[in-house]
Amino acid sequence: MNNSVMNPLKNKFILIVFILIIFFHTINFTIFSFFAITVFMFWDSPNADMTTFYLPIVMPHLYPVLIGSLFLILSLFFCYLYQKFAPESILKKIVIQGIFLVFALFIPMYLGAFEIPFFNQ
Repeated sequence: MNNSVMNPLKNKFILIVFILIIFFHTINFTIFSFFAITVFMFWDSPNADMTTFYLPIVMPHLYPVLIGSLFLILSLFFCYLYQKFAPESILKKIVIQGIFLVFALFIPMYLGAFEIPFFNQ
């Protein structure tokens, strides 16, 4: 694990924030799954086209989870690249934490990845 993408998780701050973000996105995905299964089970029209009617109802609630997960993976990758190729310095740990926060928290927050489905309607 010395030279892997998961290497930034050795930093305790990044590990704690990573776990909290994963926890939030897991809850969000659970809410989405419950909604998608409920809509599918109680769908009244047997001749309705699922791509025309079902997906526009369900998919907007999955986008926040996908955006958040994508940027969480990207943040680990960019932290790894910075840690691998940047020269050793005193502020390297702080810069890595900043990169992680920007890519895992601030950009997804701006894109709406931390919205809880059905609470913002």
